[in-house]
Amino acid sequence: MPRRSRDQVPITDPHRLLPRPSREPSLSHMKMSELVTLATDKARTLATREMDLIRADAEIDLRQEAKTVAGLGIGGVAGLLTMFLLLVAVVFALTETGLPGWAASLILAAVVLLAGTISAIVGWRVRVRDPMAASRRSLREGVAWAKDLP
Repeated sequence: MPRRSRDQVPITDPHRLLPRPSREPSLSHMKMSELVTLATDKARTLATREMDLIRADAEIDLRQEAKTVAGLGIGGVAGLLTMFLLLVAVVFALTETGLPGWAASLILAAVVLLAGTISAIVGWRVRVRDPMAASRRSLREGVAWAKDLP
């Protein structure tokens, strides 16, 4: 199995992308062209890190939404299967008792509706409520920092 470089490892924690503090050399002895180059490099690094954070954040949210869709889909299929099985049971029950067909249909509809509602509520509760939270927070902090520059 070929080894992956650090850049190819899937990102599971967006906070891992945040830059680590480092010691900067004294800027007072640098030429203007060196300062511009340094600032450009820092801006490029910041933009790259922000994009990496946005990608990682979107990937995490998409995984969570896929779980939501799967839960809702399974609930829907289970609801349909339950409805079919209950319809068969109603047919058998109607042959044994004198229950009117409309009453049996209403009972069956209530049970199917209850099962479907419970499944939909469970699926809805696991949805992403705050999409791309880490990316939006980081962008807000970056804008606030930039506004505070002299």
